[in-house]
Amino acid sequence: MQRDAATEAFRPLQTDDPPVVAGYRLAARLGAGGMGRVYLSPTPGGRPVALPGSGINVVTGDLTIWRAP
Repeated sequence: MQRDAATEAFRPLQTDDPPVVAGYRLAARLGAGGMGRVYLSPTPGGRPVALPGSGINVVTGDLTIWRAP
C-alpha cells in the first residue's frame, strides 16, 4: 500500500489527548514538539482546522491561543 505525505501527517489521538477542546471534536494529532501538540478538528461547517495544543488546558478542555504582538 502506497502512503502519501498527508496520510502520514495524521496520527491517531493518544489516551492522554482530550477528545474535545473548546467545543471542537479532535479528529487526529498533527504533530508534537517542544511547544506542545497540534490537533486536527473539523469546524461546524466541515472545514479542517489546526488547534495548537500548547494553549489547551487538558483538565477543563479550554483553548487559549497566544499571538505574538
